[in-house]
Amino acid sequence: MDFGGEASQKGVMLDLVKKLHHEEKLNQLIDKDLKQNFDRVELEQMVQVALLCAQFNPSHRPKMSEVLSMLGGDDVAEKWKPLRNPKH
Repeated sequence: MDFGGEASQKGVMLDLVKKLHHEEKLNQLIDKDLKQNFDRVELEQMVQVALLCAQFNPSHRPKMSEVLSMLGGDDVAEKWKPLRNPKH
């Protein structure tokens, strides 16, 4: 299956991850060989951090120190909250 150029492929993957996250179906991202042997909370946090890093506006993306902190267990929910309830 050809999705076009590299930038287009990144957009398709990002859209898929956003959709699976919204539908609470992140387990579809996991390698089948793991046989459901993964931490669902860690998966959710990792995807949330990745989506924060993939925001279109670079000024809205977290600093690398914040990413490391969130991946280390600091509260991802505070950074994630504005994305869950965007102001219109």
